[in-house]
Amino acid sequence: MKRFVLAFGLLALAAPTAQAQVTGITSAADSVINLPVGPQIPKGRVAVPGAGSITSGPSGASYNSLVTITPQSVSFESDNAVSGPMAKTVSSSSVDLVLTNGADNPVTPVFDSTIIPAGIGFYLADRSSGCGGNIYTGCPKTLSNLTFADLTATGDRRVLASSQFQFSIFSGGVELYHLSGGLDLTYDPTAGIVISQSFGPAATLLNGFGLDTTPGSQSAVGYGWDATDIQVNLLTPLAPGASRTISYRTSVQSTTSIGCINAVTCLTAYAGFGDPIGRGGGIIAPQITAFSLASISSAQGLAFQPAVFNTPSFRNGVLSFKLQGSGVPEPAIWLSLIFGFGVVGTALRRSRRTVRA
Repeated sequence: MKRFVLAFGLLALAAPTAQAQVTGITSAADSVINLPVGPQIPKGRVAVPGAGSITSGPSGASYNSLVTITPQSVSFESDNAVSGPMAKTVSSSSVDLVLTNGADNPVTPVFDSTIIPAGIGFYLADRSSGCGGNIYTGCPKTLSNLTFADLTATGDRRVLASSQFQFSIFSGGVELYHLSGGLDLTYDPTAGIVISQSFGPAATLLNGFGLDTTPGSQSAVGYGWDATDIQVNLLTPLAPGASRTISYRTSVQSTTSIGCINAVTCLTAYAGFGDPIGRGGGIIAPQITAFSLASISSAQGLAFQPAVFNTPSFRNGVLSFKLQGSGVPEPAIWLSLIFGFGVVGTALRRSRRTVRA
């Protein structure tokens, strides 16, 4: 009898619940780069999709703003790195899921998702190796004795570099979930170099959140976190026949305002959803980078990688949009489990017949 109840429960999970389903997936991604006036950016500002790098005089940026949707998965990332005077880049990506209630009764969905692993920070990069052709993401951390204090910083108090992130979930245009944080590297005429942080609730809510560089380092400061599962109640019931758009949005920003210390040592700021510091957590082919504690002498630079999510599904009142390898098993897996329980049940019945004989 217990076997029958369990199998019945599995069958219920395998079937679409109440005929509500995801009826559409759309996406958007871009990067906005602000650099000094130059021939490549006449107005000092340009919005671009995809991945690439752009320069203007001594300043430049690398960026990735990507969303790829296939029948099996959704992969996306937002990340960038900048260096040089007056360099600022904001990279954003979003995925919009349309949920339609085809049932006769209202449903109040729960959004079950994953916050992408990420990292933000700044470090003194060594350009002497050529950086693999990209001086903004390919350069490793300097192994010299130079520090942030060696940056030319005179005059009034000002921010030399900053890195920020924002993550939000919207339902019907209303923000239901938000996390944000940032780092600033500031020159103060009295105190010298000041490193400040503002992470708020993110510091306790994100799995594995913490410092990824040597504590007290004056040449690299980076924070990162692992994949973090979250559940958000969408609050308002979805009426029969109605549809609602649930939006998953990420945005990161990197800024530098000062040039290099010398010909090969330059300040670089980075920010990324997509695991730039090799923490793992569901990221495809994670790479360890130059400023992580495990490989401080590595020749690698930043190694942004996209996060790959399962195709969204709606079952038992839960809209699931999670990193691959997490969440509720897909229908094929449920069916294999049901088949397995059936085999076990048949074997038990045969064994009982054998005993009775």
